[in-house]
Amino acid sequence: MLKDKERWREEDYLKVNNFVNSRATNIKVGLIKVSQRPYVFHAHNEIFDLAARIIARDSMFQKEKGFPLLVDYADNLCSTFFKASDFNKIIEYQLAKEGEFLSESSEETLRQK
Repeated sequence: MLKDKERWREEDYLKVNNFVNSRATNIKVGLIKVSQRPYVFHAHNEIFDLAARIIARDSMFQKEKGFPLLVDYADNLCSTFFKASDFNKIIEYQLAKEGEFLSESSEETLRQK
């Protein structure tokens, strides 16, 4: 059960609380350290050991970073083909469509012309 219920909108509180109580219990958190720096990862309970092995093995391709090559590659592709500003516009559009733009946007965003 989440604390500080009064800090949440009722609908959001119910959704998050439902996720925490029904799904989050199936998620494990792990730590992988192939090189100097450790990295945190999470995976479903049923595939956690497999995920850890894949992440560790894939990190061996970039020993200097110790970070999974496929995740790095996906990040590079996405940042090349999709600008962050385009993603932000998609999010803002969806918020506006659902009538939540003003309540979810930062002050800085609202001041921009």
